[in-house]
Amino acid sequence: MRNSENSTAYSVNDFTGALAEVITPIPAKGYGEVLVRAGAGVTNQIAGSFDGRPIPGGSRVVVVEVRDRTLYVSEMEQL
Repeated sequence: MRNSENSTAYSVNDFTGALAEVITPIPAKGYGEVLVRAGAGVTNQIAGSFDGRPIPGGSRVVVVEVRDRTLYVSEMEQL
């Protein structure tokens, strides 16, 4: 049984490259909040701007880097 169990745990380091949505605007020099998929659910995480530019709420972003349990994100270009 022990070998057949699945874990629902995740590490914030696993979010590098993940897509997310900004739920609290991210200022150029400060922190906001993003919603990112974690396994079968979603989780909100503290995020900063990787590029040093403000990112408005509702924007789609990609996680570029994780440092000190903070996700650093860049806004995805609109097509």
